[in-house]
Amino acid sequence: MVAATKRETCCFCSNQLRDAHAQLSATRREVDELTQTELPSLVRDSAAHQLTRILRGDYDLKISRQDYFLRNQDQVEPNTAQHHHPVFLHFNVP
Repeated sequence: MVAATKRETCCFCSNQLRDAHAQLSATRREVDELTQTELPSLVRDSAAHQLTRILRGDYDLKISRQDYFLRNQDQVEPNTAQHHHPVFLHFNVP
């Protein structure tokens, strides 16, 4: 009776081990498939979105600077005129 129980337990463990191995193999195949097919495209898409954010950030900064100078141009113009005297060239045209 004890020998039969040990044999049944051994068969049960063997079946569980076989099932676990089959699940592991299926999971490995799925990971390999995802790594080869979907992951590269996701990385490319992610990189493209990151570049878009960087470019947008640059444009936002440029617009902010433009707004700043437009708001303060009245203050900037007199200072600029004091530092840079215009030079007029006179040409004698025959």
